Amino acid sequence: IYTSTERDYTLQVKIDRMNSDSPQASFGLMVRADLSKGSPHSLIGLSYSDTFYQTRLTTDKGCMAYKSTAAVLNKYLRLEKQGDYYYFSASVDGEKWQLIKKVYLDSASSAFSGIYFASGNDDDSASFTISECLFK
Repeated sequence: IYTSTERDYTLQVKIDRMNSDSPQASFGLMVRADLSKGSPHSLIGLSYSDTFYQTRLTTDKGCMAYKSTAAVLNKYLRLEKQGDYYYFSASVDGEKWQLIKKVYLDSASSAFSGIYFASGNDDDSASFTISECLFK
């Protein structure tokens, strides 16, 4: 699920449950320069074991991933666009937020933002239950 908009916005979700055959399954919020393979992107995600941030700022280069210092029990993720900057945050309760990463994307006016989901491996099944999704 994604959108492209030039205006500033906030995209926020609450993840209630994750079911997966794979410990590599993840769910999160992503912004990418375009929809092509290898496109520059940044994302914040939740897996069974942690909250993490990943980025690729140059086309077709490798990704850099970082585990956050946030609590493993995060249930809320937020992506905010302000001009050409994106702010990735996580929260346990939806009230107090921890900024995980701020990133500049110079093609921000045409970038795509949305929800991403990865099952881990091609043969794995996974599902996520979301009880709140806010886009404003």
